[in-house]
Amino acid sequence: MEKTAISEQNLILQQMSDHALAEASGIISTITRVKIQIDLASQGLIDLQQAILLFDESEPQLVAISQRLEGIVNGHALFLLKDDLSMLLIRELLKENARLRELTEMEEEALCEIGNIIINSCLSNYMEMFKGRVQSHLPRLSRAHYSHLLQGYSDEIIDSGLFYLGLRIVTPSQAIDACLLWTSHAWYDHSLLESSSRSNLAGTTG
Repeated sequence: MEKTAISEQNLILQQMSDHALAEASGIISTITRVKIQIDLASQGLIDLQQAILLFDESEPQLVAISQRLEGIVNGHALFLLKDDLSMLLIRELLKENARLRELTEMEEEALCEIGNIIINSCLSNYMEMFKGRVQSHLPRLSRAHYSHLLQGYSDEIIDSGLFYLGLRIVTPSQAIDACLLWTSHAWYDHSLLESSSRSNLAGTTG
């Protein structure tokens, strides 16, 4: 009976994630006037060691859009993708043909807003399910090797692990893998998280 209840909750959470990502896709498409679709590739609870396996050790750096969360969730949400892919994504969404090797300040602000939309669409949908309130702070962009990014949140990760969403962002010209990490899930039953699907974890930011 307990396993059946957990399975049902997993299905509900997956549906909530799918709905949140569809909502975020619609908002971004409306703002940018570029058709975008964000699909859920995988979802589950992982520890720090499993998180390391998500990334390519040789990848020079990732871009992270992070937001501090306070409420029934106290921790951080991180939207992560490869630095070069972030540049391709935001320039397509902004319809720019710039050949600069670094993002401009305006492009960084636009990328922060994309991460903010995705994170907060998920938050608002999850909070409907778990009947709680969370305040999210302004998004912050940073760049670093994945090991340094994760190390910055290691205390939070060790305490509760990571809730992970593997994402596939599809635009008219490309498909980009990214991920969304939650460093705290006090709102979530651990027995449920431990049984969540963790398929296709490796290589989802490749």
